[in-house]
This record gives sequence, C-alpha cells and structure tokens, in this order.
Amino acid sequence: MECAKQHQVTPEEIQLMHQHVIPDGTGARCLVACVFKKKDLINDKGMLDIDAAHSMADKEHLDDPTMIENSKKLFDLCKSVNDETVSDGEKGCDRAALLSKCLIANYSKFGFKI
Repeated sequence: MECAKQHQVTPEEIQLMHQHVIPDGTGARCLVACVFKKKDLINDKGMLDIDAAHSMADKEHLDDPTMIENSKKLFDLCKSVNDETVSDGEKGCDRAALLSKCLIANYSKFGFKI
C-alpha cells in the first residue's frame, strides 16, 4: 500500500499487473521497484541483489527444499537483468520491470504457479 501511494498507477495498469503483465508506464515500473526494494530484491544501486534473493527463497520455502532450490535457480536465471543497460540508473524502475518480466516468463519452468 505504501508503494501504491508513492507511485501513480492507472486502473488499467493495475488490471494488467493483476494479469501478470508489467505495463510500460513509469508509475507501474516504479511501483514494482518499490515493492522489490522493500523485499530487498533490488538494492539502493537499482540492481538485483542475488544474495538477498537467495535468502528470501530460504525464508519463503523453509519447509520445501525443492522449492528453495527452484527459487534460487529462477533468480539465477534472471540475474542477467543486472547486465542490461537501463535509462533510469540507480532508481531501479527499469530493472525492476525487466526482473518482473523475466520472473513471469520463467516461473512455470520451475514449478511455480501464480
């Protein structure tokens, strides 16, 4: 909710996000970045923090070693977003959108359902 208050997103963009589509609008991308920053997935340099992502996988799937491993594999697959050139630098909005798109495109390959 805090992130939603900070970043203006249209009802259409919210609907797209509920359908697991990341809109191109700045508000939507920055909303995603805000959420990822709160979860420590995106650091203050606007980069995916792979160690934090692995730590989150350990905590989220505490009783399921297979899901821990699959979560880490998914994050490892998507860590290439750190190599992409983005227009907003340390702000992280563009990279958060790239990360979201990667996670959405690949989650089912690792046994995840959204």
